[in-house]
Amino acid sequence: MENLYPILLSLQNKEVLVVGGGCVATRKVKTLMLHNANVTIVSPDLTEYLENINITNVKVMKRRFRPEDIKSKFIVFSATNDSKLNKEIKILCNKNNILLNAVDDPENCDFYIPSIIRRKSLVIAISTEGKYPFFAKLLRKKLEETINSTYGEIVDYLGEIRSNIKKCTPEYERKKILRNKIYEEIFNDLKTESKETIKARIDNC
Repeated sequence: MENLYPILLSLQNKEVLVVGGGCVATRKVKTLMLHNANVTIVSPDLTEYLENINITNVKVMKRRFRPEDIKSKFIVFSATNDSKLNKEIKILCNKNNILLNAVDDPENCDFYIPSIIRRKSLVIAISTEGKYPFFAKLLRKKLEETINSTYGEIVDYLGEIRSNIKKCTPEYERKKILRNKIYEEIFNDLKTESKETIKARIDNC
């Protein structure tokens, strides 16, 4: 397999199709809702959660998949255990230049979902490129022990500083100033110090 291109993708108001109505599909839908996608769910069988969902940007169609379901979709998730259906959807998506993720079916995937650590705006994605997803989950749990919530707080704080610096600093000076805001001991401090202490040390740089 060729090396895959990692990317962080905005799904804000994008049209997304989820084929399937079981537990896996439910988890996908919940995640997509967090990212403000417009989600269409197609499945003859639904979990209780999907059966009773009542959210403006989520549409449920309790029936089997039809080829026209992919029309105007940005991406498609196939969360079924039907490899024949996955292959059919893959052919349709390829013809229409739509990306497909078929859960636990690497041969019919255009992209894989990494295991994610999220601390506010700090996002760390871990992937085995579909070869052994469980290893990525174990590694994520290991890293979560180290990368605490303070990391995200500090990234957001640095983002505010960067925005202000961009407004009032000439471009030729900007890079040096931004680099100096990250002091050498910051990663040691992230393990032991409070966010208030780290912010004060950033301000003093």
